[in-house]
Amino acid sequence: MAHFPSPHSRNRAPRVSVPSAGTVTFNLGRGLVSATLRSLSTTGGLAEFSGNIGTVPLAEMALETPSGPVKGLVEFLNPPQKEKPSFRPFRFIAIDEDDYRRLRNIVQRMVAQGR
Repeated sequence: MAHFPSPHSRNRAPRVSVPSAGTVTFNLGRGLVSATLRSLSTTGGLAEFSGNIGTVPLAEMALETPSGPVKGLVEFLNPPQKEKPSFRPFRFIAIDEDDYRRLRNIVQRMVAQGR
């Protein structure tokens, strides 16, 4: 069963900084593109691409974690700064229950580590 994260709850999802080795892959419709994952939460994250990816509203995301793979459909949001178009925030719009459980576990583990 699919899970649809709710970004509009009263409590903001905890965000964690990801070590510089954190790599995430996006299927942008024209091929796979890797990016460095800078932050992560159960509702989304921030990815840094090697260059500007242009206007891409939706993408499939794949992330390898110690708990197993996490895959989901994401919506890209506007870059946080016009000077840094390679940084792209995203939010999950659909994710499988098992993937969501792995995502939640890794975020909770990183929060406990103080990241």
